[in-house]
Amino acid sequence: MSDSDDFWIDETLLLSTVIKQRQKRKKRREWVRKIYLERPVQGDFFSLLPRMRTDYPELFFNYFRMSIDQFDRLAALVSPLLIKNQTNMRAPLSPEERLSICLRHLATGNSYSSLAYSFRVGKSTVGVVVPETCNAIWTALQPVYLKEPEKSDYERIAVEEYGTVWDFPNCVGAVDGKHVVIQAPAHAGSTYFNYKGSHSIVLMAACDASYLFTMVDIGNFGRISDGGIFSASNLGKKLSRDKEFLPGYKKLPKSSKCLPHVFVGDEAFGLKENFMRPYSGRNLSNSKRIFNYRLSRARRCIENTFGILTARWRILRNPIIAQPQTATLVVQACCCLHNFLMKYESISHNYKYCPPNFADRPMLETANGLWRDDTSPNNGLVRILRLGNNNYSFSSGSVRDLFCSYFENEGALSWQNKRIGLTVHPN
Repeated sequence: MSDSDDFWIDETLLLSTVIKQRQKRKKRREWVRKIYLERPVQGDFFSLLPRMRTDYPELFFNYFRMSIDQFDRLAALVSPLLIKNQTNMRAPLSPEERLSICLRHLATGNSYSSLAYSFRVGKSTVGVVVPETCNAIWTALQPVYLKEPEKSDYERIAVEEYGTVWDFPNCVGAVDGKHVVIQAPAHAGSTYFNYKGSHSIVLMAACDASYLFTMVDIGNFGRISDGGIFSASNLGKKLSRDKEFLPGYKKLPKSSKCLPHVFVGDEAFGLKENFMRPYSGRNLSNSKRIFNYRLSRARRCIENTFGILTARWRILRNPIIAQPQTATLVVQACCCLHNFLMKYESISHNYKYCPPNFADRPMLETANGLWRDDTSPNNGLVRILRLGNNNYSFSSGSVRDLFCSYFENEGALSWQNKRIGLTVHPN
């Protein structure tokens, strides 16, 4: 028998084996499971949501973290980006249904499987809908609700917000950074592994005194050293290379001191001419303690902004079970939705997302907001311990010392001595 005959026999045996294996395969019982065919009748979008719209608007808010009017406005903005072509196989999900699935995921952190059962769609469908809708939310909202402020915006923030409300003139924003915990990505090695022993992406954000994000930087690898995170962020690069985006020097109220506009942060950050951090150490003078109190008072704004964000969008409370790219889209969407809802309420004066007393109030003795009772300290946002070093230039130290002198003298508050434990005005 020739070699060609052997090859023909082997090929025939292989073909017959494949045919037999295919014959043994279990035939698919149905093209679409009946539970999914019942979606127009029993799915949440068709059964539960219409009932809440008409009879239970408060439950609608609990379900989506937004009112009916806010949902309709959001749907109008993102729907053009979520329209899918009709096919001969089956009708696509409507933009409103896609938005509903995504918002429920962000509001609760429910798994794809849980959402699939509730909305009567496939788990793989949910896995496609969520990142696509998050991207649509970011694309539609970011240019309007999360655009970088202009100089005039920073001037307004410094005068009308931090200067008037939180008593820190020339302050244009409070800054903080968080590790957003995610599940360990496949084949990523130590790329996202941070010092806390978890995998994460980095969220660096600045906010104004109305608890709105003014700048976010999302997606840096968790393995980046804490000292390098701020330097690698957009804000860190701007402060290091080009400070022209900020207004120039300006006189402080009731004073001849002329100081730059600054951001404020906690002790994790490094001191810069346009970035103030507290004095470190225990045995501080009274004037330095007063400065630290005034700075911590202004810095509460970013603490509140993150607090409101995690209280409403509970997917951030636990590790995000998704690939880093999807996790980045999720955080971007949450930040945009936060700003969208906060600005919407400031115009409509119908406060549900952040009602009165939900955030800290800048009274004589700052009152804690109710969000602090609604969040767990062990959530999916982990504090970053160090974002800079203790070395700073002479000009940076001089700016902080001038602020310190101002807060002790012409810019003093009547209650600040009591807040730091003094009974008389410091010398």
